[in-house]
Amino acid sequence: MTEKAKKKAPKAKFYNPPNTLRAKAGYGGMDPAVIERAEDFIRKNEVDFTSYALSILERLDRALDVARIQENRTRELVGRVTGPIMELKANGAMFKFSLLSDVADIALDFLENLEGFNDDAYEIVNIHRKTLYIIISNQLRGTGGKQGKLLISELHEACQRYNKRYGREAK
Repeated sequence: MTEKAKKKAPKAKFYNPPNTLRAKAGYGGMDPAVIERAEDFIRKNEVDFTSYALSILERLDRALDVARIQENRTRELVGRVTGPIMELKANGAMFKFSLLSDVADIALDFLENLEGFNDDAYEIVNIHRKTLYIIISNQLRGTGGKQGKLLISELHEACQRYNKRYGREAK
């Protein structure tokens, strides 16, 4: 751009939008007393994760029922099954159900690149569903110890066998 063109060009205007989040949250740190009250509330009020998890599992059941009977088992059905499993994974560790989160994670990894359900894929996801029910119904908190690790390993290997059989890239 020439000097003459630079002089004729309009100058840029800068607009500073209002920071509405800052206005709501305020400035500075959080009062330690507020944090302590919140932590105390969490400690004293046990949330019944079991009933919440069972309602999520019921949604998973309905999605798998559709996948089982549907003739055209497309990627859309995989998405319907993925949602409830994702919720269980996200909430499991927060409520000290680490094993639940780990099983859901394996199922999500399996579903991630699945283009649709064949009978074998359905069975693998159904085994994960049954395992999730057992964990919730028996209040199996934590990692499950050695048995939990063995269970995770077996579920992962089942997914790997499927991937190998159907020529999918293994994770």
